[in-house]
Amino acid sequence: MDQPAITRIELFPLYVPFKEEIMAIMSGGEGGLGMAIGAEEPWTGGDFVLCRLTAEDGSTGTGEVFVWLPETGVSPADLVSIIHHGLGKYLMGECPFNIEKINHRMEINVARSEVARGLLDMACYCLMGSITGRPVYDLIGGKTVDSMEMAALIPLADPDTMLSLGKHFYDQGYRTFRLKLGAGVERDVAAARAFREMIGERGRLRVDYNQAYRPDEAVRAINAIAPFGIDFAEQPVAAAAADQHVIARAAEQLVVAGAAEQDVVVIAAVAGELDRAGREARHREREDHAPQRRDSVRAEIGGRLEVGVRGPLE
Repeated sequence: MDQPAITRIELFPLYVPFKEEIMAIMSGGEGGLGMAIGAEEPWTGGDFVLCRLTAEDGSTGTGEVFVWLPETGVSPADLVSIIHHGLGKYLMGECPFNIEKINHRMEINVARSEVARGLLDMACYCLMGSITGRPVYDLIGGKTVDSMEMAALIPLADPDTMLSLGKHFYDQGYRTFRLKLGAGVERDVAAARAFREMIGERGRLRVDYNQAYRPDEAVRAINAIAPFGIDFAEQPVAAAAADQHVIARAAEQLVVAGAAEQDVVVIAAVAGELDRAGREARHREREDHAPQRRDSVRAEIGGRLEVGVRGPLE
């Protein structure tokens, strides 16, 4: 039986202002933003675009994406425009299950539209789930975990402030922490060590560099904190810092040969297709989801970790 085609695309920009206490924490951090990125404009809230696809049988699928000009390079208005005037035509009248065809046509016809394409891709999968009555995870490789802990986001600031905020969240029951780093390898190491000592072996640590380093610097920085058991190292380099192949070669220096239990993922801010190292990392099945110390990392090039799941401070 033929599957229903997409008949409607709706887009909804959404602005979520930060709470006053969050604004105070961020403004007191590095660069007035609590992160290493050198943006000059004040950041007062999160901008999102929600997408709803409707199929001819009435089924609907939704997607969402977070946008911020210093990182994504597009505003909500830009996203809406590129979908209405460019990408949308490759979904209208098409079956969402032809997702590879849809993505290929969007990619070859509209350059540098990764954020918008990701939003539509997400909505297509949700629509597939609605049509079949199955959860989306059944369509993308299967369910691997039953729940996910929320992470406490710790802005980049002086070490005492970061640790004090971390202890506040720890006392509230948080055991997963995402640290903003990138003020230098020594400070990165000091922060990672302090948090590992605070949360113990069973706690989870993720880090976000906000594009702070060059590829060679990122290798040194990530290797320096790897002994403290880091789950994810996000955006260690800027997309403009080097081409994808340079970053891929740098990422290979992070892989420790023979370490079958490698679980640390490096998320690089790079547009385009996943390179070989990224594909191998992305498709390698995890054998153990229990928290544990790790002394090696693997790399994923081109991914974005946080679409749809956010810590309490974001």
